[in-house]
Amino acid sequence: MQNEHTIKNILIIFLIVLIFYLLKELSYLLIPLALAFLLSILMQPPTRFLLKKKTPKWLILPIITIITLVIFFTLAIIIVRTTTDILDQQKFLFTKFDEKVRGLVYWINDLTGMRLKVNIVYSEITKFLNVDTVSKTAGIIAKNVGSFMGSFVTFALYYVFLLSGITGLDDYLKYVFEKRNLDSVNENYKKIQNLVFQYIVVKTLINLATGVIVTIILLLFGVKFAYFWGLLAFVLNYIPTFGSIISVLLPVLMGFIQFEAIQTVVSLLIVLMGVHFTIGNFLEPMILSNQLTLNTVTVLFGLVFWAYIWGVTGMILSVPLMVIIKLILNEIPSLTLISRIMGYPTRELVKE
Repeated sequence: MQNEHTIKNILIIFLIVLIFYLLKELSYLLIPLALAFLLSILMQPPTRFLLKKKTPKWLILPIITIITLVIFFTLAIIIVRTTTDILDQQKFLFTKFDEKVRGLVYWINDLTGMRLKVNIVYSEITKFLNVDTVSKTAGIIAKNVGSFMGSFVTFALYYVFLLSGITGLDDYLKYVFEKRNLDSVNENYKKIQNLVFQYIVVKTLINLATGVIVTIILLLFGVKFAYFWGLLAFVLNYIPTFGSIISVLLPVLMGFIQFEAIQTVVSLLIVLMGVHFTIGNFLEPMILSNQLTLNTVTVLFGLVFWAYIWGVTGMILSVPLMVIIKLILNEIPSLTLISRIMGYPTRELVKE
């Protein structure tokens, strides 16, 4: 009996290792699938709404698919074109950056009485930000654009198949489970689906609000490529903590290059930090239900794990995927404890 238990545990460990290996090796197939899965969940309520309105099934799929793919493709084109414009102006931007860094060092020396050497400070800063780095980044972006086009086609195919299966999902569940536990399966599935839908909608709306507010602030300050930085803030805020930091630093760096007065740059930094801090630490936790929140350790673990498995895309998808895992574990009695460990205690439990 002891041997059987040991063999079972060993097999489980091997299975987990195999799953991790396949997730990483098949990332080119699984990343578009994960994106298509999350988006198809988001589209289920609109699809059911159209079905209740007696819209023909053959018409629902093309309408939702075309609208969704056009939006995604348009956003991708905006990002690619703006990135290209920035790279085209890199010589001018670096010339301005050189002037600003030298001016900043002189200003600090005059203000504090320090004797910082301009050339040393400048060389240290440009180790991380120089023309060679930007050129390498441009190469990486070009490579990613090519891979994106291939992934976009794969994503579109996955998305169409998943959407087409939504309309017949209830009938499929009845076929698979017949009368055995059908009510329980339907209840659990709809509960998970509604919670995942709630999370994706709330997170997307919060990110959209963040992107719009950031864009308005940047337009008021007169920062170049304001719409691009706003779009970047919308996308990057799916990445916990680090996404907000990057979406603040990049437009502030552009402001540093662009504006003459350092006070304007500092004001821009403070305002953007205030917006991200308020939304991330007050608005988002207040709107999301307790079942959809993850504790800090879980968020960091998910970020590191999915970044290692799927890179930047994994970082963006880390929180939604961890939320889905938490919800599924919560519906399995033997694994409920793990789900509770991943989240925060409810207010009622804290009071008790």
